[in-house]
Amino acid sequence: MFWGRYSQITSELNLLEAAIKNNHYDYYHLLSGADLPIKSQDYIHEFFKKNNGKEFINFQAKNILPDKLERVKYYYLFQKSDLRYNRTLYIVQKLIVKLQKMVGVNRIRKSFVKFQMGSNWFSITDDLARYVVSKKPWIQKTFNFTANGDELFLQTIVENSNFKRRLYFNRYDDKERYEDGPSREANQRLIIWDWTSHKPTNLTMKNYSQIMDSDLLFARKFVPDLDAQIIEEVLKSINHI
Repeated sequence: MFWGRYSQITSELNLLEAAIKNNHYDYYHLLSGADLPIKSQDYIHEFFKKNNGKEFINFQAKNILPDKLERVKYYYLFQKSDLRYNRTLYIVQKLIVKLQKMVGVNRIRKSFVKFQMGSNWFSITDDLARYVVSKKPWIQKTFNFTANGDELFLQTIVENSNFKRRLYFNRYDDKERYEDGPSREANQRLIIWDWTSHKPTNLTMKNYSQIMDSDLLFARKFVPDLDAQIIEEVLKSINHI
């Protein structure tokens, strides 16, 4: 799997396919190895029982920003490279996109789809999980050769379906909510954003109170090599040790 490439979407689809294959679960949660629950299992189960049928998906804004739409508007050819660590390919890709703009390339010109985007972390119902898997051919056709398409495909599917009515947080202003703080109510993930580096903050003991005071269910990013104590303390707290 390569960061920001279509292989990330493939991985998510493979996970959903495997999860729905032999059973029907109430919810499917996409979490990474850098995530932790920050509430007890009983609390989390009760929360989703109370909100059964709601979809927990983050949207960045009411309408996708023009520069973000470029992720699917143009072709991004280096799908088997992490351009964060390959300066040469990064520059070549920028030049290729610039050339596409000059000659008028627009791969979604004839599309009637309203594209959307947001955080790729989600908690979705069985109905939506199965619907997403059923759209696999369309997803591949539309989002292959895109940049960071994993932050677009689910939001776009929901935006253009009846699942939009089932969003837990449907005001689509989540970006405004967390610019000045850590709240990400829409997908129940606590992510403290560093606007200087434009990356999620690596959580340490300095963030302990902030984590424990949050009413959200999950948090990221935890880095054991940076601060293992915060992981131990969070787990102790939610397990009442």
